[in-house]
This record gives sequence, C-alpha cells and structure tokens, in this order.
Amino acid sequence: MKNSKNKQTLEQRLNKIRAGVLGSNDGILTVVGVLFSTAAATSNNFLILVAGFSDLLSCAFSMAAGEYASVSAQREIERAVIQIEEKQIGQDKDYARKTIAKSYISRGVNQQTAYSIADELIQKHEIESLVYSKYTLK
Repeated sequence: MKNSKNKQTLEQRLNKIRAGVLGSNDGILTVVGVLFSTAAATSNNFLILVAGFSDLLSCAFSMAAGEYASVSAQREIERAVIQIEEKQIGQDKDYARKTIAKSYISRGVNQQTAYSIADELIQKHEIESLVYSKYTLK
C-alpha cells in the first residue's frame, strides 16, 4: 500500500532499532579490539591511529554491503510474492476478494462485513490489499 511505505508498524521500527544497536555494538567492539591488539604490538601512535581508522572504514563498508544485500533480497522476495499473487488473480478473478475476506473472517469479522471490506479494498488497491491481508494480518 502506498501509505504503508511511510507508516511502519511497531515491529518494523523495533527491528530497525535492534539492527542498529547490534550493528553499532559489533562495530564498536571490532574497532576497540583492533586498537587494543595494535597497541599491544606497537607503541607508535600513528600506526594505532591508522589501524583504527582503516578498521572503522572496513566495518562501515562491510555493514553497508550487508545491509544492501539484505534489502535487495527482501525486495526480490516481495516482487516474487506479488508475481505469484498476480498469477492467482489472473487464474481466478474472485481470488483476491475471497482471500482478503478470509483473512478478516479468521480475525472475527462476520462474513458479510469481511466481504464488504474486501470489496472496498480491492476497488482502491487490489494487489497491495491482497498481499497485505494475506501476509501481514494474523
């Protein structure tokens, strides 16, 4: 859904915070470890500085590359899911309506209301509503 890109669930925000905290801790500990080991090997302040700076850069590039790979994989998974759902819609024109309504019925909404919700959502954004209700609503 278009607005869902701007509005994140609490779980999504907590995942970002968790990833940031763990990544920061990992980076800090790695740089401190390199600084301590370099300081143990030499008393040359310039070498210690260069080792710390180069480790800081390598950690930053490593984390950026890992995040890029993660985001790219997530994007590809989302595209694959959308293609699968579009194929299902092509085979059964009522597929989205039934699937969306089923997700609301499973959450306690009565059948008539669930189908009314499904109809309204489909009119606005069929594929987004289908994917959201099938893969997000529990």
